[in-house]
Amino acid sequence: KAYTLLPEKDFPLLKAALEAAKALPTFQQTVQDPSIYIQGYSVVANQAS
Repeated sequence: KAYTLLPEKDFPLLKAALEAAKALPTFQQTVQDPSIYIQGYSVVANQAS
């Protein structure tokens, strides 16, 4: 699904903090491909309430 994690107009400081964190070499070295997270959380997200 298409979404905006933190709309800048609503959360400018959090958006700036997220972008700063993503720019850190340690973040870039440990982040996984998005499909890993999607696959991992799909079990929880697809559970019936």
